[in-house]
Amino acid sequence: MTAGPSTLRDARLGRDAGARAAAAGAVSRLPDGASGEALDRSIAAARDALIGLQSAQGFWLFELEADCTIPAEYIMMMHFLDEIDAVLQEKLAIYLRRHQADHGGWPLFPGGELDLSGTVKVYYALKLAGDEVAAHQ
Repeated sequence: MTAGPSTLRDARLGRDAGARAAAAGAVSRLPDGASGEALDRSIAAARDALIGLQSAQGFWLFELEADCTIPAEYIMMMHFLDEIDAVLQEKLAIYLRRHQADHGGWPLFPGGELDLSGTVKVYYALKLAGDEVAAHQ
């Protein structure tokens, strides 16, 4: 007799305690000349870490977060369609201003390097929202 999906899921969920810790060390760059066994161990540890983060219902739940290009593009879309929601635009502009990095631009992820494409989109969106040209230099 084969195990059903819930039995297999329950077996996988038994590894959740050490899974997070294992993930940090398991998914690392292998040095040149590393054996296939080392790669297999890293893949297995990463797999086990992900299984350990799976909910009892069988899905994964993490916070969904986007870079600043999405809210910037939304501001530009409102202007393109000439359907500007001033309250929403101001909330998006506040979000964008708060996420400007110390280097002066906008990265694609927190703490990342300046991304030129994303920075241009955000800068232009903030200009559309009413920011002065020199406000983000």
